[in-house]
Amino acid sequence: HLEGNIALTIRLARMTGATICPWYNVRRSDGFRFDAYALPPFKLPAEAKPGERLVEDIKLLNAVIEPVVLAHLDQWYFLDNALPS
Repeated sequence: HLEGNIALTIRLARMTGATICPWYNVRRSDGFRFDAYALPPFKLPAEAKPGERLVEDIKLLNAVIEPVVLAHLDQWYFLDNALPS
């Protein structure tokens, strides 16, 4: 999704040269507390021309995040911005 949150994260990291530091929270069984987890930070690979790696970068970040989402699917909510308003 070229306009979603992952694409936005990639664009911001590219514009600023920022390191991406993925983290997430998992709700505890009591339903009121959360455990926070940080994944290893990473920099995006170099690109010769601005924007040429957007799709590859999205796939890269998605590969980091997707296993977390799948492991805790009941705790994720997604609403695509392509839905009619």
